[in-house]
Amino acid sequence: MSIAKFIKHEAKELLIVTLFFLSGFLLILGLFELMLEDYGIHFNAWVKAVVAALVLAKVVLILRGRPFMQAFPNSYGIVRVLYKTAIYLVGVFVILTLEKVVEAYGDAGGFLAALKYIAETRKIYHVMAVTLLVGVLLAAFNCWEELLREVGRERVVDTFLRKKNVVQ
Repeated sequence: MSIAKFIKHEAKELLIVTLFFLSGFLLILGLFELMLEDYGIHFNAWVKAVVAALVLAKVVLILRGRPFMQAFPNSYGIVRVLYKTAIYLVGVFVILTLEKVVEAYGDAGGFLAALKYIAETRKIYHVMAVTLLVGVLLAAFNCWEELLREVGRERVVDTFLRKKNVVQ
């Protein structure tokens, strides 16, 4: 495969996966905005959703081909979906926790003090809530990937995007 074809293929894959996660993040943010509007709280994190979608998509694409992500090749599809989702969720939780630690690091006076601060101020619940929401998106993505793997990309695309001639 030439370099140009490789770059084109990677860009296409990144675009598809990014659009999947971006649509999920925008749906979640839209729901947050609707719920908070009732309290007069204006919430706007669209840029964060775009960046998060790009980062998550690239991480998923990087990890997709790694040997440890191909565990249980002869097992049930649900086992592979749950395994991959769990691996990604651990990463999401660690990254979100580290983000909160970095925010609190200066005021808390160190790494362990920042972790303690996060636990005491209950910011860890925010981390867990976001992790669970991202987990739903990751589970849906992994189910989709499993469906593509088992049935084939062309057949799945035809099922959802080809117009059927129904005779009555």
